[in-house]
Amino acid sequence: MKDASLDEFVGASEQADGSQTGETSAGGDTEAVEATTDNESVQRPERGSEPAVATARWEPSGKACKQCGKTVSRLWNEHGEFVCRLCREW
Repeated sequence: MKDASLDEFVGASEQADGSQTGETSAGGDTEAVEATTDNESVQRPERGSEPAVATARWEPSGKACKQCGKTVSRLWNEHGEFVCRLCREW
């Protein structure tokens, strides 16, 4: 197996001075990149995915269930609220 340069994976789309050459990456990604200075914001395309949501929570000292009030150390996400295993719909 030969050694490979990082340019082979991401393409040589950025010049040494930081400006863009307009080439696409090796993966064929044609996403437009705007050259900016430190004072300008970078516009990124919307990805269409939602952020990850925690399904469970661990509280070593215990925390009250939002539905029954029982103090437990493990809570489960039930429609945006963290509840004990007995209040969770399985």
